[in-house]
Amino acid sequence: VLYDPDEKMPPSSSESIKHFARIAERLSVDVEPVTKRQLAELAEFDGLFIRETTSIDNHTYRFARRAWQEGMPVIDDPISMIRCTNKVFLMELLSSNQVPTPPTVILPDGGDLRQAMDELGLPLVVKIPDGSFSRGVHKVNSFEEFKRITEELFEETDLLLTQKFLPTEFGWRVGILAGEPLFVCQYR
Repeated sequence: VLYDPDEKMPPSSSESIKHFARIAERLSVDVEPVTKRQLAELAEFDGLFIRETTSIDNHTYRFARRAWQEGMPVIDDPISMIRCTNKVFLMELLSSNQVPTPPTVILPDGGDLRQAMDELGLPLVVKIPDGSFSRGVHKVNSFEEFKRITEELFEETDLLLTQKFLPTEFGWRVGILAGEPLFVCQYR
């Protein structure tokens, strides 16, 4: 299990990983927590379960890719990491499968902010295309705030997603394993 003991908002707490290990032990499965410093030791294991916030531009992707190259089962696999961090790809995939999503405007750098705001209304949500766990997601309530946030975000990316703000008490997590749905759950 790849984890970061210093991560401020980890996908799984240390207590959860210990609980997972206790249950796995009852099933004759050994669980060994590893950190980013142990990439060279990865081939010694039979599988990899990543319990850090994944990103394609850090060590979690390198771990996933190495495990995949070794033929090991890995969660999250590198292909899923690429797909799930690409919000434009996900929006197009959901749309092509008729999954309802909030009204969305893809906004290129230099795009018409007023037109996007008029189409979506206020408040609206601005997202970077490759964020996760709310990183790069901003709710804006005015044109001035919209302009300021997009200027800041366009320093790092050429494309943003803007969406109509739809209040909800929860979000969704969908777990897929080997191309099949494993679970769907609400998180608050």
